[in-house]
Amino acid sequence: MINPSFRTIYVGNLAPETTYEELLNHVRGGIIDNVKIIEDKNCAFITFVEATAAAAFQQDANSRRIIVKDNELKFNWGKPSQISPNILVAVNNQATRTVYIGNTDETVTESFLQEELSKFGIVESIKILQEKHIAFVYMTSVSSAIKAVQTLPNDAKWANRRVNYGKDRCAVPIKPNPNMMYGNGYSQYGNPMNYQSMGFDMFNGQNSVSPVMINSNPSNNRTIFLGSLHPETTTKEICDVIRGGILQDIKYKQDKGIAFVTFIDPNAATAFFNRAQSEGLVIKKRVVKVGWGKLSTQLNQQVAKAVQNKASRNVYLGSINDTITEEKLKQDFSEYGEVELINIIPDKSIAFVNFTDILSAVKAVEGIQNNEDYKTFKVGYGKDRCGNPPRERYKKNDNNKMNNNEAPTNGSSSNQQFSNGDGSMNNQNYEGYDDNSSSNLQDLSNE
Repeated sequence: MINPSFRTIYVGNLAPETTYEELLNHVRGGIIDNVKIIEDKNCAFITFVEATAAAAFQQDANSRRIIVKDNELKFNWGKPSQISPNILVAVNNQATRTVYIGNTDETVTESFLQEELSKFGIVESIKILQEKHIAFVYMTSVSSAIKAVQTLPNDAKWANRRVNYGKDRCAVPIKPNPNMMYGNGYSQYGNPMNYQSMGFDMFNGQNSVSPVMINSNPSNNRTIFLGSLHPETTTKEICDVIRGGILQDIKYKQDKGIAFVTFIDPNAATAFFNRAQSEGLVIKKRVVKVGWGKLSTQLNQQVAKAVQNKASRNVYLGSINDTITEEKLKQDFSEYGEVELINIIPDKSIAFVNFTDILSAVKAVEGIQNNEDYKTFKVGYGKDRCGNPPRERYKKNDNNKMNNNEAPTNGSSSNQQFSNGDGSMNNQNYEGYDDNSSSNLQDLSNE
């Protein structure tokens, strides 16, 4: 499986004054998230929505000569990145970087569209089909197209025109090569990568590792199962080790020693799963079993709307005063859902209340402002710390000595088996487990 964060292709040896249209005339394979030309470096970065599309294009581009303005282009992997949750939700709702315009007339010219759409971002190219009274404006990013589609219908000049998303002209499939190789010669079933040992050069696209990882998630599941948790583990301690993507919710069954963590983005869930399988996951000096939970794919409408409004499970309070204490926040906010963590920063007069569910945070933001004690405070959303980039878990010469329940201090490969202290090994798969499942584990019975 392709590492889902490998969505960006580096393009080198660009001729001076190469346009976005000239470059993208040669790009195929899938929907593009964004493309950036770095003129002073004679290079560009093309970021696809899906890593599989990026891999298909990279392999295809390196199998043939692509020449633009007499320069043969060079292709390699760019810096890995997770897709923005806002973009992910929009794409799931058919958004692309292409703005479709219907009911056009003779007043809709290329110069008119260039002027109007440039307000939202860089325009790659424009196509007008006068006989069909339609036009397509290709932006260089999905985010720019989203702004255009959301804004133009409210403009009087566009009142009688249809504005929506069109097909990305780069989303032409490339027939996959079953023998395709990636980067340094790893096959598509090669060894897993170590996120912390990447050596990227931002402007020549070189990296020393393969973008290929094992443990596929073909169903785009967003829910991770965690088992063998220490009885005294808290929800905060679970969230402290989760990185790489914002969460929809976390359901912790302390009496059963299990938890279910649902990400907004299935790619973030996949990346977390692969890291946990490769490096091991340790909480309270105990190795945690990691598998897939009950299949969770599409975001429901409430969550999708919340993410589009830049919600997270973290509520921000600004301009607070001395009346705000941890006990008060716990009491007042627990009305809206389970609170995972409270953080008050007195010298900045701000506080953060983290819930275990993003919808609880939405209710809190809407409801707490009706409370007289909070009417003078700023209320909004903070950053979900689980969305921070992954960090190195284990370092050599770590002073925290581990017993036979712990992972080695220098990490491990995905084939490493960790002892659970009872003679068993945690190399099992838990796909299909949910918080009510009892088909495979005795202690997963209904409450």
